[in-house]
This record gives sequence, C-alpha cells and structure tokens, in this order.
Amino acid sequence: MASVFWTIHFMAVALIGFYGLAPFFANKLKKAAPGAQEGVLSTMIVGNRIAQYILVVQFITGGYMMTKAGVTHVWMAVVTVLLLAMFAFSGIMGKKMKVALQAAKNNQTDSASISKVVTFSSVIFVLFIGMLVLMQNSSII
Repeated sequence: MASVFWTIHFMAVALIGFYGLAPFFANKLKKAAPGAQEGVLSTMIVGNRIAQYILVVQFITGGYMMTKAGVTHVWMAVVTVLLLAMFAFSGIMGKKMKVALQAAKNNQTDSASISKVVTFSSVIFVLFIGMLVLMQNSSII
C-alpha cells in the first residue's frame, strides 16, 4: 500500500510543478497587451485549479506516508504548515487572476491584480522549493 501512495505522491509532485512555472508566466503579464493577458490568465487559472486539486492528493498521500516514515513531529508540523500556506496563497492568487482576467476581457489592464499574482506566485514557488528541500532532507528539522 505504501508503494502505491508513494507513486501517486511522486506523480502529483510533477503536476504541482505548475507553481514552479507560474512566476515566470505572471511576470510576462506585466508587459502583455490585454488580449494576450486574457489567454495567459485563462491558462493560469486552469493550471492553478488543477494544482489545487493535486495539493489535496498531496495532503492525503503525504499525510499517510509521514505517519509511517518515522520523522519528527516538528518536521510534520512544518511540512503541514507549508502545504496549508500553498493552499491559502493559491486560493488568493486564483481570485486575483480572475479579477485581472475580467479586466483583460474588458480590454483593460489591472496592474494591481497582476502585481499580486506575481507576488503570490513567487511566494508559492518559494514554498514549493522549501517543501522539496524538506522532502529530500527530512533530517534537517
């Protein structure tokens, strides 16, 4: 059973790799015309939604595996907080992307929302990298 969970968990990491690309796409939004913003934002919203569902899979499979792994309670708490922060920031980022998309559909640019998308996508990227580091080095904490 553990190998099935590990396989699902590992494959899900590749799917939430979207958060590794999101800051780069978001930075391009600042210079793009509203029509181009509409396409990029639509794609990013779909990617974010899929990644949010995959985060749920990560939470379930990772929760099972970390109870069997013999890691410290502090490590479990830190990893859980990082994952919950990714949930929260991805939700906030999704709302800002929808606001920016609505502006782009009206042939306008919502610079404030786009700036927040860039910020939140960068924060999620840092959390994602932190999570990967902790997964590879569970003895750090």
